[in-house]
Amino acid sequence: MKKILLLSVALVVILTGCGKKKTAETDNQPVVEQQTENTEVKAPITYDEAVVKEYVNIIQEAEKNKTEAQELQYRLIYFNQDDIPDLVVAFNGYWVRLYVYGEGKAHLVAEDWPYGAFGNAGYEYIEKQGIINNYNSDFAGALMTMSTMFLTNDWKFDTYSLTQLGAEVPKDDPAYQEVNQAFETYGGYYHEEEKITEEEYEKKMEVIDRENVTTGWLSGEMTAAQMVEELQNHIK
Repeated sequence: MKKILLLSVALVVILTGCGKKKTAETDNQPVVEQQTENTEVKAPITYDEAVVKEYVNIIQEAEKNKTEAQELQYRLIYFNQDDIPDLVVAFNGYWVRLYVYGEGKAHLVAEDWPYGAFGNAGYEYIEKQGIINNYNSDFAGALMTMSTMFLTNDWKFDTYSLTQLGAEVPKDDPAYQEVNQAFETYGGYYHEEEKITEEEYEKKMEVIDRENVTTGWLSGEMTAAQMVEELQNHIK
């Protein structure tokens, strides 16, 4: 009986030891988390029929009135705070238009804004905040202006800007005096054409929700036919 008991204890010890050894061997192995399939079904994108009709008319008019050299492109963005898409019409690299839908109609808030020359890099919008940033440089980057435009309730932009020195110009450069004279005249903080303090400028910039910033450039990405098809195929 004692012999059987001792053999049983020994077997338990051996099995326990084997178990520990197996655990030790897997201690340093990477843990593979079990992945669960995301079964959430996103609602399809749809547009109100009134919005589609308005935008199709705008696209048709733009195509009818363009020149032979202009290859217009179109894009839908969410510019202001609502869930109605807004329409970009662009001759990429040259100019851009922005239509914002509200109060039952499309408002032309940016009409043929030029860019791509004279140091104008283009127009960067902040999604769902109704804000546009524009970066402009003069004298080969020696004088830099950043304008921030806030869409108002009357479908216009309220503009704040900052002009400051950029790339350093050597004192022996013929442009040195001209750059510094321009900075003395135009440098600083502005609300529209009125010069303001740094504190007034920074206070306005606090309106921007910097915790939820998604940006993009105002530009087109679809042909007229593609944009019309996108709109008409997704009517609510």
